[in-house]
Amino acid sequence: MSIEPLLETMIARQASDLHVQAGAIPHLRIGGELYRLDAGPPADEELQAFVDAVIHPVARRDLQRKGSCDLAVSYGDARLRVNVFRQQGQLALAIRRLSLTVPGFDELNLPAQLQAIAERPRGLVLVAGTTSSGKSTTIAAMIGHINRTRKARILTVEDPIEYVHTPDRSLISQIEIGADTPDYEQALRQLLRQDPDAIMVGELREAVGIRVALRAADTGHLVFATVHAADARQTIERLIAMFPHEEHTFLLKQLSLNLAAVIAQRLGRSCDPQLKGGLIPAVEILRGTAVVRKCILEGRYDGLLQAMNNRDEGMQTFDNHLAELFRAKRIKEDEAKRLSSHPEALDMVLRGLTTRDSGRGLVR
Repeated sequence: MSIEPLLETMIARQASDLHVQAGAIPHLRIGGELYRLDAGPPADEELQAFVDAVIHPVARRDLQRKGSCDLAVSYGDARLRVNVFRQQGQLALAIRRLSLTVPGFDELNLPAQLQAIAERPRGLVLVAGTTSSGKSTTIAAMIGHINRTRKARILTVEDPIEYVHTPDRSLISQIEIGADTPDYEQALRQLLRQDPDAIMVGELREAVGIRVALRAADTGHLVFATVHAADARQTIERLIAMFPHEEHTFLLKQLSLNLAAVIAQRLGRSCDPQLKGGLIPAVEILRGTAVVRKCILEGRYDGLLQAMNNRDEGMQTFDNHLAELFRAKRIKEDEAKRLSSHPEALDMVLRGLTTRDSGRGLVR
């Protein structure tokens, strides 16, 4: 058995992910569901041969030192993101199929408010979510919108590069960790010397990245970054928690002054038969309004939920958006509750919508 037939099957069946590990049956993820393939388990030597053919020196070092690494490779007409890791002492691969074209907001079923956020001249835009929630794709859509509509200098730092942007109205440079620069810290320190208007700095995992992102936003740039967090409030809390307590006051001030938006998202299964891929994003949006800035500055994170519920400047909670998707018959009640931050409160809203629409003859 070799990996190539599995990649061809993944592409032919338009699967989002392929999971391969030594000694186990390979699996595809299609429409959010895992399916076993009719294929035997690969040997560790076969996976090692595939990795040796595509890995670069920095990724090999990460695999040896940390036990995992990320790669982006081309296979035929497809582009793939490959996470290589070890389990029980043997190799395993989690392979994500990437689009060759940069998707637009409508194609991704994202709220219209995201276009307005992408058109801001400056500020920090954070896209939050758990693993496989579509953070990178959403940022790619926002960068793509700038590329098509503005004369701007765009710089991205990625590990690895997922969506390849072709310069349009903008001039865009994409820097890949390992291939173009030895590490994030080195790349981030050079960013502001390269005359950017818009910057994408990848995932904020350490204090150094947050400092550079805030400094860039503070000096008049539009900065995009991702954060591994469940919602908008947790995004703010996680950033603050990466710093010593004595720095929190200064950090809260910087964040309150420079935050343009937090976009948190969760992917759910849609009941809309016309929806490509069967998945739809539920999106929470926090904007840097005067009320939000005051809440952040004072460390009153409970006030962020109320600010979003007020819907000022296009803000919305997950439950606000899930209720809209339910009423538009794009998501079922049980899936909306599964994605909800407050299922019991959402249940009351959904029942109210069902009762009201039933009286108007809108529910079948």
